[in-house]
Amino acid sequence: MPIVACPHCEEEENLEGDNVDGIITVTCGECGLVWERDMNPRCGRCQATDVRAAWQATLDKSRGTQLSIPVTQYRLALPRMRR
Repeated sequence: MPIVACPHCEEEENLEGDNVDGIITVTCGECGLVWERDMNPRCGRCQATDVRAAWQATLDKSRGTQLSIPVTQYRLALPRMRR
């Protein structure tokens, strides 16, 4: 799940933001959509707002039982997933 993605075309990379008086306006370079970014993130599955930032490690098994972490990704996590 990206931190910001275009709600129309789901573009994650070609986005430009502008902060004016605490309101962030985002413009998608792919489809041209302009929207105000919601600064209160929500769970993509249950729409809960009590999410927190978390880093997720992508583990790789290199040799034997030795693990390496080649990539970490920023994710939003809930204290407990709602059904």
